[in-house]
Amino acid sequence: MKKGFKIFLKVLLVIIILITIFILINFIIHKIKSKNEYTELNNLGYINKYSAGDYNLNIYRIGNKDSKYKLIALSGLGINDYSVQMAFVNEQIKDDYEIIYIDRAGYGYSDDTSTKQTVEQIVSDYRTALKNANITGEYILLPHSLGGVYATYWESMYPDEIKGVIFVDTSELGLDIWDETEYGVSIYEYLELFACNLGLQRIVLENYFYPLPSYYSKENQQISTYLNTHSAINKAKISEIEEINNNTNKAYNNIISNDIPKIYITSKGFRTIDDLKENIEWINDRQKELGLEISPMPSDEILEDTIKEAIKWEEEKIKPYTDLLGNTEIVLLPGDHMIFQQKPNELAQIIRNFVISLD
Repeated sequence: MKKGFKIFLKVLLVIIILITIFILINFIIHKIKSKNEYTELNNLGYINKYSAGDYNLNIYRIGNKDSKYKLIALSGLGINDYSVQMAFVNEQIKDDYEIIYIDRAGYGYSDDTSTKQTVEQIVSDYRTALKNANITGEYILLPHSLGGVYATYWESMYPDEIKGVIFVDTSELGLDIWDETEYGVSIYEYLELFACNLGLQRIVLENYFYPLPSYYSKENQQISTYLNTHSAINKAKISEIEEINNNTNKAYNNIISNDIPKIYITSKGFRTIDDLKENIEWINDRQKELGLEISPMPSDEILEDTIKEAIKWEEEKIKPYTDLLGNTEIVLLPGDHMIFQQKPNELAQIIRNFVISLD
């Protein structure tokens, strides 16, 4: 019995040593690769850090720096590569406008921080970093998904800074929409944080992020991987998740209706069966590319019900929110939530038409 236990302890010790060696080697490789990736992104102009106070935010600028309007792009939850995902949109509008992608704390190459990521803090960080980057002009906010929460607070609290807002399928706000149990942080996120601090995210990166569609360039694919590898999970992101319900409710409760021109682009705007079928086909192509299960095409009856639900959502959730914002037009662009991947041409035209209308 004692002999068997000693053998067990020896085997266990060997396993622990091997795991430790593996982690150490992986950590060294991670650090070397991270340094090379930083250099490559820096050479491409992706890394430009500016103080937001106690830490720095990264800003990537593309387009016409002499343009009258500055499109300030605010990413959704967990999106480190908004600038890359918008690549096809960028190409169509960059000659006329400058698009400024500013990553909040913990995103892309912005610094991580233990500072609580409240909506006030995040908006303050955005404003301070832009000021320190000497980016002036008339801001047009271009938020996607959860970025709409910060845009809503920003344009309500500091309307003199904002010329317009283009909500790109952003989170609808309303006290009846955000359930307190919908988001939360468990021990799992903290284990992920520990693993990422050891550089293990390279091994399981696909568990965090899907690669871009294959029609994106190899350079875009590579840049996306670099950005996501660097900031898979960290303290700032965990804090943001913990604060989601507080932030959405605070942004909603502090809405001050104003005359700032705004459009709310919704990908839920399905009005025909053909729209729905086209979207399902696009999603299935994407699922196939990712090696995931493909959904069968629903019956026309089910699709009709989906259209009714989409109309109901617009009437009961989107319109009350946009009415409260004031001077906001709802624009239908039926498709996937990542609409800039699916319909970049249409999105670029909507953005262009809106900016032109401001003059």
